[in-house]
Amino acid sequence: METNEAKFQAWVQQVHSPELNAYVVEGDILISDLSDLKDYFDRHHNHQQSLPALPQEGDLARQSTPLTVNQVCSENCSENCANPVECNDDRWGDEQKRQLTYCVADAFNEHHAEVVEALQSAAEKWSDAIDVQFIYKADEDTNCKSENENVVFVVQPTNDTGSNAYAPFPSSIRGEHKPLFFNWVKLKMDVEGSKWKTPGGIALHELGHVLGFQHEQTSLQGGPCQERQQGEGPPLRMRLLREKYDAHSVMHYRNGCGDPTFFVDYALTKEDMDAAIDIYGPSPTRR
Repeated sequence: METNEAKFQAWVQQVHSPELNAYVVEGDILISDLSDLKDYFDRHHNHQQSLPALPQEGDLARQSTPLTVNQVCSENCSENCANPVECNDDRWGDEQKRQLTYCVADAFNEHHAEVVEALQSAAEKWSDAIDVQFIYKADEDTNCKSENENVVFVVQPTNDTGSNAYAPFPSSIRGEHKPLFFNWVKLKMDVEGSKWKTPGGIALHELGHVLGFQHEQTSLQGGPCQERQQGEGPPLRMRLLREKYDAHSVMHYRNGCGDPTFFVDYALTKEDMDAAIDIYGPSPTRR
C-alpha cells in the first residue's frame, strides 16, 4: 500500500510550477514553501480521497463551505495536551492592512495599463467594503521584483497556462516569494469567451486571496454547491466566517451550481462584505 509520504511526493510533482517557482493548489492559490504545502496536503488528505493538481472543467466546485479565512497554525504543546495546535487567522495586522503597497511590472508591456486599471478597480471595491488600503506605487514598476523591499507584493506576468491568475495568502508573502501573477493573454481570452467576466472582477477574486480568504467552494465535507450539514465542524486550519453558503461569493469559482443567474462577473456580495468586516473591520466610509 502506498504510504502517505509517497502520496505527498507524487502530488508535489503534480502541483509544482517551474514557471511560477511555486506550488499551485485549487487552480490559483500559490504556496511557495514546501513545509506549507505539506501542511495543506495533510489537512486535506485526512478528509478527501484525492487531491487534484488543478480543478478540471465541470469540477471546480466539487465541495463547498461558507466563506472562510485561511489560518496559520503551529504546535503549542505536547501531544498529550487538550489543544496541541494553535491557529490564528491568516490576515494582515492592523497597521499593515492600510499599507498594502504593490507595483505592476513593466514586463506586461502593451497590457500594462489594463493590468493597473483592473487592480485599482478591484482594490477600490475591497477598500470601500472593509478597512484595508491597497496602494499602487507606480514608481516601483521598473523594479517590480520580489527582491523589492519598497512594496508588500509585486504583480508580474507569467506564461503558465494552468490558470489566468495566481495569488498567495498573507502568510505566503515573504522574502523572495511575494508575486501575484497574471497570464494576461489567457485572461483576456477567458473574458472575451465568457461574455460576462471582466479583468477587474478576476482581480477582485485574487485580491481576496491576498487578504487571506479561501475559496467559497472548497470544503472537506459535502458536495458541489451544497449547504453544510448541521453540526459539521469547520475544516482544519480554516475558520468559517458565516454559516450561510454563498454560491455568488466573490471567492466562489463561476461553475454554475445549476443556477443560470450564476454566470455573472465576480463581485462582493453582502455576505462577503459582512464576513470580511469580521476580519478587518468596516471601511471608514461605511461607519
